[in-house]
Amino acid sequence: MAAEHALGTDRLEALDHAADTIHPDLTESPAYPVLRQHLALIALTGADPVAALRAAAGKRELDTADDPAAVLDWRLDPTGAHSAGTGRWPGHLDSRTR
Repeated sequence: MAAEHALGTDRLEALDHAADTIHPDLTESPAYPVLRQHLALIALTGADPVAALRAAAGKRELDTADDPAAVLDWRLDPTGAHSAGTGRWPGHLDSRTR
């Protein structure tokens, strides 16, 4: 939320409009708040979040995705670690997940 606050209402509304232009009703997707935060972070680095979103949307189709915003958020992260959490699970949980 800090990135969104720093970006400001006008720029966030412009992001929302661009998102719905790139993929209809994207802002209604369940994961859109996460994607919006990611786009705000991209904007704060000085990069163009709309260009990044457009490039991510152009990689493959989104029409079969249950949550296109989640797919786009994942595509925007080249490391795959953006939503990976803070590290390994506690040791006592590792054996239960195998």
